[in-house]
Amino acid sequence: MRVSSIRLPADLDQRLELLSFKSGRQRGFYIRKALELTLDEFERVYLHEQVQPDPARISSLRTSDS
Repeated sequence: MRVSSIRLPADLDQRLELLSFKSGRQRGFYIRKALELTLDEFERVYLHEQVQPDPARISSLRTSDS
């Protein structure tokens, strides 16, 4: 498993710490669960919103490289 670092606002960090303490589970468990539950939606929204490349621009870039 890979390690990632994140910065959390103080209020989220405190909530996560309290949840972790009261449940006996590690903070990483809840961070992973939150990503598992939301990442599909983020991909759907943010990847769908990306501007598609302009084929004419790509073609002109290819011909200028020759």
